[in-house]
Amino acid sequence: MAGENSKIRESIIHAALTLFREKGYDSVSVNEICRKAYVAHSSFYYLFSGKQEILQYLLNEVRVDERTLSEALLFAKNDFERMWAICCRYLDIAISLGPKLSAELMRLELTGVVDVLRPIHSVDSWFIRFTENGQQQGVIRSNLPAEFLGPFGIDNVYKLVYDWNASQGGFSLVRRAREMSEILYDIAPEYRMTDAELKKLEELE
Repeated sequence: MAGENSKIRESIIHAALTLFREKGYDSVSVNEICRKAYVAHSSFYYLFSGKQEILQYLLNEVRVDERTLSEALLFAKNDFERMWAICCRYLDIAISLGPKLSAELMRLELTGVVDVLRPIHSVDSWFIRFTENGQQQGVIRSNLPAEFLGPFGIDNVYKLVYDWNASQGGFSLVRRAREMSEILYDIAPEYRMTDAELKKLEELE
């Protein structure tokens, strides 16, 4: 039964995201989602309270924990790279949604329909610890307090996603986020990405 519910959930999410991208969030009804996903209303409401919960579910699914990031954190060269691995996990959802739907998600967050910032800032304590370690290692040269600098880096990436949405994807989100983070944390030159490495980031989008 659990496996069947998982398949139905994925069908609903896929159908909803397709419709949201085509028509915009406000123009899509639960009826349309059910028709496109080939599921009954009862099945939809068994899994979701409404279409807004679909977006909240996606946000919750990109939560950062040891299980989902164990390999990236284990093999990262330093603690700034561990912060970057976490950052990329959140950038992935914006890229997968695209600038139009990502902008819609931010609008819904402002109106209280979904909660975007809470799952993002759930890693504040991680960023503070990694920032402290990076400063001690000489990777992060900024001497601002880690309690400020760690969460501030997350907020700046969130603002960058807003700019990316406004430009309708007019620049490489991942590359710009990396460049901005290296400047913000004042990363030592030997730990910064080369132009060739930055170019590879663009290809990921």
